[in-house]
Amino acid sequence: VGSISCIGPGGDAAELDRDGTFSGRASVTLDLDCGSTALAVEPGSAWRVHAEYQGAEPQIVSSASGLTVGTPDDPGAHRQDWTVTVGADALRDIDLKANAASASAVLAGASLSRLRTDTNAGDLLIDGTGAVIERIDASVNARRLRVTRAGDVRGAVGAAIVDHDH
Repeated sequence: VGSISCIGPGGDAAELDRDGTFSGRASVTLDLDCGSTALAVEPGSAWRVHAEYQGAEPQIVSSASGLTVGTPDDPGAHRQDWTVTVGADALRDIDLKANAASASAVLAGASLSRLRTDTNAGDLLIDGTGAVIERIDASVNARRLRVTRAGDVRGAVGAAIVDHDH
């Protein structure tokens, strides 16, 4: 397993914007090393990604039923800061991985079959207020996970938390 080299916040960053529309139930995957991501849900079936980055640009792959945003496989120092908005009408599953990163997911209005998160040396906030989430699978290593839910929780919630003092 290779190591990553993160650049701190600030400095000169390039920007990119992408958008599209889902035509059916969709899965969203965010796979971030070094930086931050803010995921939000809004009515409709459109999606938008705004990225500020240092180093190689993020990899964005989309289809009628999916969106994947990932940190490129680049051994150089980098930082990625993403704002991702997805349409609640199409959203089915979210897979969010954050390594040496902070992430938030504000899911009001979403009706998800599954939310899967994997956080390493990062901070993750999941705000499920006003959302239906049938299953949450969350894993966090060496930092923190916060989950806010209001109303009934349907289905299953699983969590694995490992914290090592160094």
